[in-house]
Amino acid sequence: MKINLILISFLFATLTACATTSTSSNTGVSDKNAKITALLKSKDDVSLIMEVPSAGNAISNTVMLASIKSGADSIAVIDLVNMLKKNVKTVTVIGSNDAIVAATIESAVKRMAGTSSTSKIYFVGEQKYGDELKTFSANSGIQIESINYP
Repeated sequence: MKINLILISFLFATLTACATTSTSSNTGVSDKNAKITALLKSKDDVSLIMEVPSAGNAISNTVMLASIKSGADSIAVIDLVNMLKKNVKTVTVIGSNDAIVAATIESAVKRMAGTSSTSKIYFVGEQKYGDELKTFSANSGIQIESINYP
């Protein structure tokens, strides 16, 4: 009986947390506009900008991040792979959660293994994720540049 009560309490807390939005992970339109402005100030060869959605709260974002890193299909990953296969000159990838954006880029580049692409990817976000992507891309054959924001 106690285990059932604990389990129900845990499930209720989890569902409540998933239904609650958090302002820290849902930065809104002004942050996206600021990222695009930072991009346009530093690069003059922008041809396509892609937004990777986040789940909107910390728990769901963590689950989403884990699923992308494990190789699960994501519409954003599939779309980015398709753009890379079409050799779009540059693809800038932004989103309100930099960890999810970086994981999406990494997953797409992994899926491109053995396939050539002349595309360049711009990541606009925190420097730590940009540095990880640069290290990862060194052996991928796809050029990834990072624009640090903020």
